[in-house]
Amino acid sequence: MWRKRPILPGMSHSILVAYASRNGSTREVAETVKRVLDAGGEPAAMRPVLEAKDLSGFRGVVLGGSIYRAALQQEAMLFLKRHHETLTQLPLAIFALGPIKNDPDEWARSRRQLDASLAELPGLRVRSIAVFGGVIVPHRLPHPMNQLPPSDNRDWSAIKAWAREARVALMQP
Repeated sequence: MWRKRPILPGMSHSILVAYASRNGSTREVAETVKRVLDAGGEPAAMRPVLEAKDLSGFRGVVLGGSIYRAALQQEAMLFLKRHHETLTQLPLAIFALGPIKNDPDEWARSRRQLDASLAELPGLRVRSIAVFGGVIVPHRLPHPMNQLPPSDNRDWSAIKAWAREARVALMQP
C-alpha cells in the first residue's frame, strides 16, 4: 500500500523534475509532469539539468530528455553521470521524447535507444520509464532539419497518466 513519506523539516519539495530541452518541447512535458505531481500531493521543483546541481533534500527525481542520434540526449546523460552515486540511492523516473511518427517500429527503436543509454549507468534506481512522441517545429531547427514538416506526436493524456504512475512508483519504499 502506498504511504506518503513526510517532507523533512526545511524540505519544500519532495521530487525534482529535471529536464534537458533544446527547443522547448521536453520542457513542456516536464511542466505537465510537475503539475500532475503537485496536484497529487507531491510538491515538485523543476530545473533544467544543467542547473540541477544538488539533489540533497529530494526524495525522488524525474528526468526528461529526448532521443537524439540514437541515444538519450547528451545533457540528460551528463546529469545521470554527474549524480550517479546519489541516483543509486534515490528513486528515479525517466521519460524521453522520441518518435515523430506513430509507427510501431519507431516506438520500439526509441525505447531500445533509451534502454541502451541507461545500460551505460548500472545501479540507477529507475522505477518508471516512458517514451512519448516527439515534436518537430521547423523554425526552431537547424538546416536541413528545418525543412521537415511540423508535427507534434505527444499524447498529453498518456503523459499525465504516466506522471501519476511515476509519482506512486517514486514514493514506494
